[in-house]
Amino acid sequence: MSSRGEVNWDALDKSRFFVNGVGVFSGLLGLLYPLTVVKTRLMVGSSHHSGFQGAVSMAQKIVRDNGVPGLYRGLSMVLVGAIPSRMIYLSTLEMARAKSEVGTRMLDLGPASAASLNNFIGGAAASLMAQAVVVPVDVISQRLMLQDGP
Repeated sequence: MSSRGEVNWDALDKSRFFVNGVGVFSGLLGLLYPLTVVKTRLMVGSSHHSGFQGAVSMAQKIVRDNGVPGLYRGLSMVLVGAIPSRMIYLSTLEMARAKSEVGTRMLDLGPASAASLNNFIGGAAASLMAQAVVVPVDVISQRLMLQDGP
């Protein structure tokens, strides 16, 4: 690590980085996934309630009709897609940022401007690459969420 706390991609233990990164992202996804199911069902169905009351009502309906597993319908597909997409995202982010540093040095930018540009290039490239996996997986998972109706 450099003195500014930046990641040195070449010196990084990549297997540990990927395992920890995928684990953290997947854990958060699992915690927040029921909210995604409720939101998706609310967007498709017609609810008598709106706002927070509508979300609570929809969550209760899902649990009543399908049990607690109904709140996680489609999660397995998302997790299967999350692992390669997170690996693609994290590796592309770090590699693109490292490669863009060469260009920002030639532009003779100040440290803050160079870091901002490197982060922008890395984030844009990583998002573009990861979406190739994420979008098809999201379409499938949303269809799974809607099984048994809104």
